[in-house]
Amino acid sequence: MDSLRLGMLLPGGRPVGDGINHAQRAPVLTRQGEVMAIVKELPLYELITEILCALLGRELNLPIPEPLLVIDPAQQLLVAGSVDVGYPSLHQPVLAAHLPLIAALLQGWPALVRSACFDEWIANPDRHGGNLLFDGQGFWLIDHGLALRVDPATVTVNHLMTTAIAARTDELARQRLKREVTQFTPPIRTIYCWPLNKSSPRRISSTQRFRLIKDCTFAASLARVKFNDCTADSHDRGDLDYGH
Repeated sequence: MDSLRLGMLLPGGRPVGDGINHAQRAPVLTRQGEVMAIVKELPLYELITEILCALLGRELNLPIPEPLLVIDPAQQLLVAGSVDVGYPSLHQPVLAAHLPLIAALLQGWPALVRSACFDEWIANPDRHGGNLLFDGQGFWLIDHGLALRVDPATVTVNHLMTTAIAARTDELARQRLKREVTQFTPPIRTIYCWPLNKSSPRRISSTQRFRLIKDCTFAASLARVKFNDCTADSHDRGDLDYGH
């Protein structure tokens, strides 16, 4: 798994987006040099969740910007950061006229099912259009701070899975989707548990591995249940909100 870079927030930040966490685009100084980043102040639990989910998703080769743990010297706080990839979210006005085309591209996006399974695994209820970036061909996943906090027995609304199901209009395509969902589980089993200092990697213990496999298998089961529950009215059950 990637090492987590620590950085120092530098002056010159500018507000970006319209989210409740008052994100800003700002320069951040790391040991590897200065990078432009998106930084935001979060409650401690959300900060940890944001960074952990980003690291896990990147380990699964999902398109997620590199997370940063950033020190804000002015406020003497740790804030969440991610390397700025420079792409707009689906809520940005520049994309407003192209949303029908973008929605069609999302349905055919090669990483759609893996991303939907990832959201299911981390119980992410917050995958609206503002948390998807569009690079002109594909999409980037951002903002995972609200994940990992629900009762395991609760099935969260998985907007990406709903989109994937809606795109499969015949039985053969839906059976293929079921197989893709099931195949998502094995890669998670090989994830390493790394400390912040990457010099001493270690594999997770047998007990931790058992719990992890149990959790991801449960997530895959939830995804299959959700697939079976979604019918022709899937468009009315929590599609991505592109308009707000």
